[in-house]
Amino acid sequence: GDCSLCKDKTYVEAVDICEGSGYRLCTLEEANGQGTCSTSQFCSTGCSMNGFRFWTSTACTPSPTPAPTPVPTPVPTPIPCPAGPVPNWPEFAALDYDSTKACKPNDPHHCFGNGDCICGICVCKVGWRGAYCSQLDLKPAKKSAHGLPMNGAHPTWGGSAVLEDGKWKFLAGSKLISQSSQTLDPITYFGRNPVYDSAKQALGQDPFDGNDPWAFGVDASKDPFPSGNEIDPAKDLFQPKTWLSLYESVSSDPAGPYVEKVSKWFRAFRADLKMLPNNQGLLCLSNANGGFTLIHSPSGRIDGTWFDKDGNMLDTLWTGSTPSQEPDANTPMPPPVYKFMDNGHCGPCFGSLAGPGKYCMRDSNGVRECDRAEKDNWDCKAADPALVVHPNGTTIISFRGTQCNSTDHKERVGMLFAPNWQGPYTKLPDPILDDSQFMDGGLEDLFMWLDSRGTHMVVHSQAQDHTHGAKFLHRRRSPK
Repeated sequence: GDCSLCKDKTYVEAVDICEGSGYRLCTLEEANGQGTCSTSQFCSTGCSMNGFRFWTSTACTPSPTPAPTPVPTPVPTPIPCPAGPVPNWPEFAALDYDSTKACKPNDPHHCFGNGDCICGICVCKVGWRGAYCSQLDLKPAKKSAHGLPMNGAHPTWGGSAVLEDGKWKFLAGSKLISQSSQTLDPITYFGRNPVYDSAKQALGQDPFDGNDPWAFGVDASKDPFPSGNEIDPAKDLFQPKTWLSLYESVSSDPAGPYVEKVSKWFRAFRADLKMLPNNQGLLCLSNANGGFTLIHSPSGRIDGTWFDKDGNMLDTLWTGSTPSQEPDANTPMPPPVYKFMDNGHCGPCFGSLAGPGKYCMRDSNGVRECDRAEKDNWDCKAADPALVVHPNGTTIISFRGTQCNSTDHKERVGMLFAPNWQGPYTKLPDPILDDSQFMDGGLEDLFMWLDSRGTHMVVHSQAQDHTHGAKFLHRRRSPK
């Protein structure tokens, strides 16, 4: 009964022997005075050392652990109802939805995730305005720093920027005039009527002298679009391809001013730059090479080495890698992550099928011309891609879909999903918004981002009323 058989036994064997004799082996913590024991080696549980230097005791009952003192749950201070008008400034723009209904706090989509629903009223967070906090609340542009330089011979659109070394690197879609020495003043060249009076604009007066700026004509001999959307090559002043051009800010101010660094950085229509999660590099999404193309800079820098979706390095003429030589129409392009003709969209026909207004797709028999029903699909043409990559790698590309050669010119928003940025991508069959949820021409110029509240998208509405002649009560904001 004195546990003498424990000599030269393992700890596990000693436990079994002691328990068979009505004893137990004390734990090291008890022997050291921890747990329920005092700081004395001969603690209150009766642990003591036998002749063979085993701490033994009859089964001891630990002292009960005192119950923790309950911590009172803080009661949130109720937010009082807004007193008077909420400063959401909705009068700055016409809304394409009913803004008379009260918001509901239990609606997971209340205030578009950009504000708090208080007493049925959306109180917007900084950066947002509107009855339901659905509109960007932007600061006025600075005259001294108005973004990319305006250049009639090198017009730009559809850009995206990243901050590197204290300066903004800005990629923008662009066209280049055919003759590099040629200049173009778009305000006067096309013979616009009513004319735009720059002198009145500089004085803060109406440059259109009371005329509707959206109801205008141009000189027919210079109109590059005499029949609508198809361009007349004889009147086209620009090179046939579109390019991504790289600009750099002169300081850390994202408003600029900017200087051009590389005019032909990549051959594409527009750009969206996004960082991959976990410092895995920088992605550039564009509408290029017959599809949506993603290229990857593992260093996370604009001037880094860029690779395609399969890990192959881009041709050295791209991304400004060879400053002494420009790429041209024959410079090899990387493969798209989503090719239009292979996924039910129509693209311009090429080779023997090429012709004005002709669209083609690829099926099991090869490339063929699209039929009328395929041209009438809401996403016959896909453009204006925007990108988000979730922390788990799931990638979403949204895009603008339009019909081909149709009287329906509505722009509808579609969406692609993939388990990672390299694809493969699956397209939702229908637009994400019904036609009743937007006005007139639809939605374009998409941009997406992630934050703690979820996935966001901001778009440019093609509402065609333009609020010309509307009277708004302009409330100036506090200088604070």
